[in-house]
Formats: sequence, C-alpha cells, structure tokens
Amino acid sequence: MLFGFALAFGLGARSLVSNLIAAHHLRDILEPGQDIRVGEYEGTVLEVSTTAIILDTPEGRTSLPASLYQEQAMVMLLQDGGNE
Repeated sequence: MLFGFALAFGLGARSLVSNLIAAHHLRDILEPGQDIRVGEYEGTVLEVSTTAIILDTPEGRTSLPASLYQEQAMVMLLQDGGNE
C-alpha cells in the first residue's frame, strides 16, 4: 500500500518538478520587459515565478507553465529601435 502511494505521489509530482526545473533555468534567460513568443502566445514577460512565466498579452495576463518553454520553441522578439 505504501508503495502504491509513493508511486502515485511520484507520478503526480513529475509535472511540478518539471516546471520548477524549467523556471529555474529560464530565470537566467528571461527578464521582465522582454517580448517573447512561445507557440501561439506572444507578450511581454512580467514575471518568472517558481513554476510559471507570467506574460502581458493582448488578451490580458497569461500564466504559462515553465515546462512549456522546454516543449516548444521560444522566440525572443526584438524591441523597437534595437537595430540602431
């Protein structure tokens, strides 16, 4: 019975651990104010939380799980005036 509980807990915690690790790595890459696109989402980074990235999008504040950035390509968009 204890083994079953441990197995269920381990499988359930897998996505949480994946998000924690991804967010930790993204803190070195992303800064608030950066414009990015991930999959169908495009917006300005507001915050890199413990497990998610908060974007300001045209639809409003959007919270994306950090592990999404490992599964899909992320594009860092150039700011206006970046070529001067």
